[in-house]
Amino acid sequence: MAHTNCTKPKDVQPTDWSGCGDCWRARCGHSRFKQPNPHWREQHGTCKYEHCIETQKIGPKLSDKSCPAFGHNCPGGRLQAGRCREREKDRAG
Repeated sequence: MAHTNCTKPKDVQPTDWSGCGDCWRARCGHSRFKQPNPHWREQHGTCKYEHCIETQKIGPKLSDKSCPAFGHNCPGGRLQAGRCREREKDRAG
């Protein structure tokens, strides 16, 4: 049965797609489900909004709402994007 939040693109391999009701599969990127993924760390995701980042707008310029990994506007807003930027700095250095 298809779920209303699933937007699996044709190029995503079945092994990379869980088909779960809430579409919280890390690294999917195409879910319309905008709630933070509580399982993102155990799924080895980049952040708790990675499952839906591809459905977010990309502005003409990066802003304080932009995801540092993907460039899209973060559904978690400026605060979450800032946390991710700090995490990226820690990883780099």
